[in-house]
Amino acid sequence: MDDVGARRAYEQAVLDHAHGTTAARTRSFAQQQADIHNPRTLQERHDDAVRGRRIWVTDLADGMSQLSLLTSTAIAHGIHDRATRQAKLIKRVDAAARRNATSASVEGDGGVGASAGDDASTDAAADDTWFDERTIDQTRADVVVDMLLTGSPAIDPTLDASPGGLGAIRAMVQVTVPVTTLTGVTTGGAELDGLAPVDPETARRLAGDAPGWDRVMTDPVTGMVLTVDRYQASAEQKRFLRARDQHCRFPGCRRPARSCDHDHTQDFALGGLTEICNLACFCKRHHTLKHNTDWTVRQLPGGALEWTSPAGAHYLEDPPARVVFVPSADLPPF
Repeated sequence: MDDVGARRAYEQAVLDHAHGTTAARTRSFAQQQADIHNPRTLQERHDDAVRGRRIWVTDLADGMSQLSLLTSTAIAHGIHDRATRQAKLIKRVDAAARRNATSASVEGDGGVGASAGDDASTDAAADDTWFDERTIDQTRADVVVDMLLTGSPAIDPTLDASPGGLGAIRAMVQVTVPVTTLTGVTTGGAELDGLAPVDPETARRLAGDAPGWDRVMTDPVTGMVLTVDRYQASAEQKRFLRARDQHCRFPGCRRPARSCDHDHTQDFALGGLTEICNLACFCKRHHTLKHNTDWTVRQLPGGALEWTSPAGAHYLEDPPARVVFVPSADLPPF
């Protein structure tokens, strides 16, 4: 940071913060402030840095070498997360195998009429059973080696508790992105798990590719979390909407609800919540029409929608009526 004024402002902000917190939290805050006060944006610096991505080997003592990978933060943490979850699954499978072996041994010892030959065969079977004695670090390293050398981690398929095998496990990273960064108004503030900054372009791409993401509303002064709201409707909400709406809720449209989007009546980006009273089924065509034309809609109690056309005409769209069976008052005696 060559700008003297920016450096002085950065130093003062970090020192003020450090008085009331720990060294670890100060380190994270200092990184955030460095991004804020740096004359160059994080995106500019990241674009320069990512051109230097590479992989190299450093030979060490005792026949060991260190394989190093320099890549972007999101990718590095994604690799570490996937390897960790694969390693943990291997350890869970191993623990289950140990329990099964112990149970079989106990049942064999307590069997009626067991002979010396039976004991010998049980001991032989136990000796043939291989248990994983590796630590989680060793297992994680071996998983990465397996994937780099063979394309998939090795595990006994008869013991694999994961549908699709270990290869079906995908990386998971948690990225916090200010809505102003997503919309392009600002260029900073994105963080990975609160540990490291993420460049805005990567943050926007991750948000766009994510199957679901949470909106975290915070106090504008203290930064404390006030509430968290999921953008995607839950499975239970989707089932309710399909049952209630049956078809697209634009007047006259009969596209089945199973082929529709679950739209926020009040836009999620403008504060609309992911709740039944703010959701409705719209087909792609009318979902696009709602957002990109002068048609407007508001949701009334009971799921009724009031549409207003560009000409100012109002159309009330009630939820489709369901078939109701009313018992007869004159039931014949049994």
